[in-house]
Amino acid sequence: MKLDVNKFGNEIETTGESIKMRLSDNATSMIFQMFTKNIYSNPIGSIVREITSNCFDSHIEANVNYPVIIRKTYDSNDNIYYISFIDFGVGMSPERVKNIYSTYFESTKRNDNFQIGGFGIGGKTPLAYKRTIGRGSGDYDNSFFVITKYNGIKYHYCIAEGKNSPEITLLFEEKTTDRNGTEIKIPVLPNDINSFAREMVRQLYYFENIIFEGFDDTSYSDILSNEYKIIQGKTFLYRGVDVSSYIHVCLGRVAYPIDYDVLDLDKYGYEIPIAIKLNVGDINVTASREQLDYNEHTINFLKKKLDEVINELNELLIKQYNNVVTLEDYFKISLSYGQLFLSENKSIYIGQIININSIKFLNFKYNHIKIYPRDFELFALLFEYKIYGKNKKTRFSGTYKDFHNFSNLFYSEYNIRKKKTQSYLNSKYNNYIIITKRDISNERNKSELLYIIEKIFNIKLNTIDNNDISNNIVQTFFDIQNDFWNIIKKYSQNYDDLKIPEVFKYGQKNIYSNNIDKIYIMGYINDNYYKSKIKLKSLIDNVTIFYGTNDDKMDLDCAYTLFKNLYNKKHIIEYNRYSHTLEKKYSRGGVLFLKTSKSSLKYLKYCKNAYHISEFYNKLLYRKHDLILKIFQLHNIKRLYDNLSFMYKSDIISMVNHKWKKIVDNVRDFIENNTNIFNIYDVIKYCNLYIKKYIDIDNIDMLPEQKEIYNMVNSLFELQRKNEDYINLISEYELKYNNTNPKLIELLKKIMVF
Repeated sequence: MKLDVNKFGNEIETTGESIKMRLSDNATSMIFQMFTKNIYSNPIGSIVREITSNCFDSHIEANVNYPVIIRKTYDSNDNIYYISFIDFGVGMSPERVKNIYSTYFESTKRNDNFQIGGFGIGGKTPLAYKRTIGRGSGDYDNSFFVITKYNGIKYHYCIAEGKNSPEITLLFEEKTTDRNGTEIKIPVLPNDINSFAREMVRQLYYFENIIFEGFDDTSYSDILSNEYKIIQGKTFLYRGVDVSSYIHVCLGRVAYPIDYDVLDLDKYGYEIPIAIKLNVGDINVTASREQLDYNEHTINFLKKKLDEVINELNELLIKQYNNVVTLEDYFKISLSYGQLFLSENKSIYIGQIININSIKFLNFKYNHIKIYPRDFELFALLFEYKIYGKNKKTRFSGTYKDFHNFSNLFYSEYNIRKKKTQSYLNSKYNNYIIITKRDISNERNKSELLYIIEKIFNIKLNTIDNNDISNNIVQTFFDIQNDFWNIIKKYSQNYDDLKIPEVFKYGQKNIYSNNIDKIYIMGYINDNYYKSKIKLKSLIDNVTIFYGTNDDKMDLDCAYTLFKNLYNKKHIIEYNRYSHTLEKKYSRGGVLFLKTSKSSLKYLKYCKNAYHISEFYNKLLYRKHDLILKIFQLHNIKRLYDNLSFMYKSDIISMVNHKWKKIVDNVRDFIENNTNIFNIYDVIKYCNLYIKKYIDIDNIDMLPEQKEIYNMVNSLFELQRKNEDYINLISEYELKYNNTNPKLIELLKKIMVF
């Protein structure tokens, strides 16, 4: 970081004598304490940030593009865990160790804005990490190791606190053929490994070219993946939602939250999980580099950058909507209106920061319409439909999404009263829908049609004075109707040309009446591991079957898991392998999942209630749509809650600080009231890929009351983070079983920071 150390003060004209202030002769030890341990409110996070930054700075200095390695290891001989930060940069010569690394406030990085460091204290951050080695108040160790390779020699150093100042000791040196580079090796307590992993997510979210090794057993293993993608805009970065749900800063590579109160802005107007892309040196950070330095320049600069980011997002959305040309293009984009697609499978909703309703589809075929109608409004105006079959309940409303999700849709341009065709469809479907065009040219009369148009589009038409305008509007809707009709034909079946199989006999009760008792189907029922021989007769009536072949195994397994956990288990049909029939008590109104051979499909397609597994969502699972949304909405709350230690879930906090009682009680009640929801998630989370086919669970917004609880849990989590260095000195046993001890409560009142 480019720093001019001579410009930290200003010249002031004086008329009297000036006295230069100086450091006390006894200040050395105090300064080392201050800039080694006391400067950091989050020592573990600072270690991760500073040491990794030094690794990348070393790569920049050496002009290499190797990955930095962060590795967790275990030494079984000493029973010690280590976390190492390894670079392949310039290495450190003995002279550099002596003159630069061992000297506080000395740095090689003050002359450019490409390297992250600059203060000359970051490399010593491991000294701020105290590892308790006894029960005494001052009994701890904060030493660590530096192993550096320079020009064929490998040097092993130990850095320890020392009596008055930190000391560097050369343990030994040896020859090596390895390239230059440095490893910072830190002994870590087992209880702190998860905290290190958590801080690696927070501090290194926008660092590319890092390889994480050995963190598969932590709570953050899925995020500390070596396969991730950072999407770059002109003014912003996006990777995911794990750091912050609000616009934040990426200074160089380091993520920092924005204090919107200091900027005099409402942070809820900036609720988008992206980072403002800043170069090192654009704004300053505090000496600890834990947060931004909010001087006047920083405040004005951030406000300007926020405007630039919002303008870019607005431009990207306009560009995205410029691709809307046809009516189907418009329907597609309306499914995710306000959603900005950053890549093929990553998007963010930006409707809360820009007025998406003001954005026009410039290339849209019907952009002369002032207000764009929704798909179901257009459908109701331009088409009619009728439901046939035994069960006439349906959620079909004519949306573009419906045409993708419903497999029982038919369109007809002629006479739909074909008894044989309807009889066949009755035998094949529980219900089916036939769609026809509405004759809008004879919609009672022209004024009635115009009234409907006025209502939908919020426009006023005068059929006497503006007859030409009215005619143009009506013609537009003839055009829209034809375009919409082509979409319906694309995703529906032609009722008029439907071919009825020869095996179907109109008026015959049962299509296999002559030999049905002799037909068996081989397959796997539900989640059974053995193959079953099932009488077809037991499947023909009163049984809902979701079937597939070996190609559909994954979908069948997921659908069965979802049904078993979201519906009443008593509806699952059991199979009696001795009689080759279904259990009697479940033989009516039950559901079964069947994996069978392709040769058996010719029988199943004639069972009244047999559906391919691809129809499971439209037939059943859609009824649990809201429940599934809730399950995944609450998952983030539970995940954060599980990372709280016992103390922050109990009444201890309330006794230490009564202001936290309401938060603890509300969170605990919420968790207890939703235990069943959390238990369901633990089972169905393995079906995520299947669920994503139908529900966008990656972009689910919490309800306001859920967000409120999430913020409460997050506040407890932040409280835990601020106090973990002190609370870790107290045994878990004391906190769990002696939590009513007045002395313990008094101790916590003295040491805890709220």
